[in-house]
Amino acid sequence: MKDKHQRDNATRPSPSAPPPADPAPAVTGIAQRAALEVGGSVFGRIYMLLAALMMSFASVFLLVGWQFGPLVMVQAHQYRQMTGRVDARIVESWLALEFDAGSVRVPEFWRASTNASRCVVAEYGGEWGAPLRRAFCGTRVPFNDSYLLADLRDISPDVAFAWPRDERGFVVPEIRMAVSTREWLAAHTANKFMHQQWPANTELDWLRLELDRPVDAATWGWTAPASVLPLAFDPARPAEALPTGLVERRMAQRPNWIAVAVGLVVGIFVWFKAMSLLPLLQNMAPAGRWILSALPLLTLPWWMDYFPRVLTYFSREMATVVGDMFADVAKTDRVVASAPAEATLAGGERMVWRFGDSVYADTMGRFTFVQPKPAPATQQAALDALIATVTTQARTLREDERDALVAHLDRDQRRDLTRVLPLFGPMAKAVATDPAAPATTRRIASQLLQ
Repeated sequence: MKDKHQRDNATRPSPSAPPPADPAPAVTGIAQRAALEVGGSVFGRIYMLLAALMMSFASVFLLVGWQFGPLVMVQAHQYRQMTGRVDARIVESWLALEFDAGSVRVPEFWRASTNASRCVVAEYGGEWGAPLRRAFCGTRVPFNDSYLLADLRDISPDVAFAWPRDERGFVVPEIRMAVSTREWLAAHTANKFMHQQWPANTELDWLRLELDRPVDAATWGWTAPASVLPLAFDPARPAEALPTGLVERRMAQRPNWIAVAVGLVVGIFVWFKAMSLLPLLQNMAPAGRWILSALPLLTLPWWMDYFPRVLTYFSREMATVVGDMFADVAKTDRVVASAPAEATLAGGERMVWRFGDSVYADTMGRFTFVQPKPAPATQQAALDALIATVTTQARTLREDERDALVAHLDRDQRRDLTRVLPLFGPMAKAVATDPAAPATTRRIASQLLQ
């Protein structure tokens, strides 16, 4: 009996020992917390993107409300003080390329992710002592395939733009870009589908060849007005001068109160709705939430320049779209004035198209050009003067020089480099009908006329 009692006690669980723990509830709890954290993160990201989208929508309306009303009144008050007038000399000019490599999907279409703005530095003097310099940059516009350089004449309506000109009177265009942009263009192979024989290997080479247009540089240079930019200034602050045409045009503007009302009402309503979606504000007291939502609106006068940059923290693509929409609000009127060193890409990498460096240096470049006086009144008159110059000087070439020139023109034509060929029509016709010229030279000259 004693042994049986001992065996029963041995098999009976001790009242002080807890039962073995089941691990399933603990694992389930961890999984639930992880799922909640992941779900919260995903939904938080969705809320942030939705808020950014709504803020972007609101910002366009708010900018319209600001541009068409309060800004007009502020500028009118400011410009009434600008009673001084002076003719400034444009001493520096460039086209600033702003490139977003992150939005490029196909390298050959990089221009779709690029905007250009025209910039000048003007120098002017007066009673204040040493001459002053002021930079002006225009609105960012798409840098598409039809964008040329030599023909640029203004930053915006009534605000002059001028390229420097060389000793021949040809314009000398210049592009400035970030170092990273130049490196990107130099690192990507050009698609030669349109010009298979072009001596261009990279997108940077292609850009240089595409904009190498010495005939345009000559005709636009010979017909361009003087490099003068009239400025208006407050005698008490002459260093803050603005283009006279811009000041006078804006002084004539009147507020559009309908646009102001629609812009501000819609913009403010959507803005506060967007801010309410931000996780940071959702758990705040109503008064605090309203105050923090309203504070960014105090910076509205600076949104044109800075709001798209802030938006990149939410979405780069959205920021690009909003920046383009902002530019459309005042597409041809916007001019940013600054110190020369603060202008867009003032210190950027430079690409300059000088006549002596042209790919056409051994054809058009072997002739001497002097700007006619008086200057040609039209583009056609300038082109006729160029043709006359080439035709006259070609008659003085030795036979070997003439044959070499015709051979170089033939080489360029086969490489699809034909932008200077119109200048050589009369010369080619004379060579093709010259019985004293070698048969090969006459044949090539005939082909140049086709």
